[in-house]
Amino acid sequence: APITTERVQMLNDIGFQWDAISNGKLIGNRNNTTWTTQYEELREFKARVGHCRVPHRYEESPSLEFWVRQQRCDYNQLKRGKHSPMTTRRIQMLNDIGFEWVASTNKKAWMKWY
Repeated sequence: APITTERVQMLNDIGFQWDAISNGKLIGNRNNTTWTTQYEELREFKARVGHCRVPHRYEESPSLEFWVRQQRCDYNQLKRGKHSPMTTRRIQMLNDIGFEWVASTNKKAWMKWY
C-alpha cells in the first residue's frame, strides 16, 4: 500500500531524508535535484549581491525568481498544515543563507535594499 500523506508529513517534520547521498553527491528524485540546483543558484546570487531578495521579473534567471516565490508558498502551506514539499531540512538550509520568508511589498523599502 502507498504511504499516506499524513505519514509523509510526519517524516518530513522530523527531517527524514528521502534521497540518498553517494560519494558526497545527492542522488534521488529529480524534484530534489532541481531544488538543490536552484538553491545553489540562490547561494551564488547572494554571494554576488549580498542578500536573497531576488527581484520580481529577474531577467538573468526567471526560474530563480519563480523558485524563490515557490519556496515561500510551500513554506506557508506547511505552516497551515497542508501537504507541501517543504521540509525542515530545506527550511534550515534556506535560513542558513538568510532567506527571507516574507517578501517586501513596500517598493521604497525594496529599492533601498536592491
